[in-house]
Amino acid sequence: MLSGCWNLIGGDLRPESADFYVDPSGASGAFPTIRAALAAAEASSLPNRTIHLAAGTYEAATGETFPLELRGISLVGAGADRTILRGSGTAGIARPDVSNEAEVVAALVVGEVGKRPTTISDLSILSTGSPGAAGTEAIVCDRGDTSNLEPVPPNLIVSGVAIEGFEIGVRITSSLQALSGCNALVRASSFQSGSYGVFADGSIGDETSRFVSVQLGDGTSSGGNSFRLLQAEAERGVLSFFAGAGLATRRAVTRVTVQGNQFSDSDQGIFAYESAASGAAAGFVIVDNDFGALRNAGVQLFGYPIVDRLENNRFHDISTPDGREDITFLGVGMVIDSYNTDGFPQVRHARGNSFVENDQGLIFRSNRALRAGELQSNFGTMSDPGQNTFRCNGVGIRLIPRSVVGGDVFVAIDALQRSNIPFEGNGWDHAPPAVSPPLATFDGIDIYTAGTSIDVAGAIGGAMSPCPDDRPAGPPP
Repeated sequence: MLSGCWNLIGGDLRPESADFYVDPSGASGAFPTIRAALAAAEASSLPNRTIHLAAGTYEAATGETFPLELRGISLVGAGADRTILRGSGTAGIARPDVSNEAEVVAALVVGEVGKRPTTISDLSILSTGSPGAAGTEAIVCDRGDTSNLEPVPPNLIVSGVAIEGFEIGVRITSSLQALSGCNALVRASSFQSGSYGVFADGSIGDETSRFVSVQLGDGTSSGGNSFRLLQAEAERGVLSFFAGAGLATRRAVTRVTVQGNQFSDSDQGIFAYESAASGAAAGFVIVDNDFGALRNAGVQLFGYPIVDRLENNRFHDISTPDGREDITFLGVGMVIDSYNTDGFPQVRHARGNSFVENDQGLIFRSNRALRAGELQSNFGTMSDPGQNTFRCNGVGIRLIPRSVVGGDVFVAIDALQRSNIPFEGNGWDHAPPAVSPPLATFDGIDIYTAGTSIDVAGAIGGAMSPCPDDRPAGPPP
């Protein structure tokens, strides 16, 4: 007589289990493919279901078919260097606004509402096509329980995963089948050879947006992620200017934490764009990250994004390659820009960051006059000094077009009311920093202002190593 819960699986009557083992080498008691184990896991009524993968390569040649759809089911490998998934298939998700492809081709489709979180860990996911091929995505999470009103635990956890060769490594989005979008934690993982590492966007074409949320890094010494070799491709859809980013965020994104990550050898680190006020709670926290070397920008904020905390980040060696006649601006640590929207980004608390040896350190700009109260960034006050460092930013002897100059801080904002940006207690090549009038043409400028001023009381200078020859310190005050 049978007791407990049993299911008929593959013609065999087996007791229900929460753990399912796969070994392509044919080990006794293991499923031969992930697909077979997934069918068994889906038949189980137990809440915590995990598929364990032995070391090996899982691909079409071993009987796998992609994409694998994991709704509340976890997938755990034997290590990113030992367990390899190679393949993708049509996921039935249309995303023409990113890559001009009618449908997404994905390896894994995950996320569910009201179930245990899905964990993807300790494995590699490799593309079978050309690096960064349009429409290819390693992991798509399109369901979850994200709320704009209060924090909720992640419904997707990506840990110790190496992703290589996809246009998008992890897509965090929503779907018509869920009342809200994905909420993901990505930690201790690596992304390379694509166009985006992580792309978060709560919109579904012209449908109503559903909020999504993302956390990159968990704040531990080993929990940060690595983003490298990400670059834009020519003619890559209407959002091509997003590409080459470790993290790109678009619409209906809330509670974004980026902590302890490395962004290098790519076009840019973070690109955050919100074209309309979504009502999302202010929630960007960017702390303890390393941005550099990069070709375009460390962090770009356009439209409505709000950064509650920008702290202890390093922006360095961000530089446009020589001979780039098509550049719109030089390699820059951070951009804060209205970009044809009715909003203007805010960086409410910037402390302890370093902007060193970039073409340009920090840019504020708007193509419209800002209204009273829109300019809310704070880079230091007398009671709470910024302790940010701006040094050795400039073009120097490089051969880029000579119509552009580099420097530390550029403020190109026309405000309807006279405004000052609090910028007190920061470090410069020399103190006080030189404030230059509009149309200044010398390289290595300390501060360029046009329309809005910055308050640099309490500036700290000197007692620092000289700037290298290709990064001038700028003129004395």
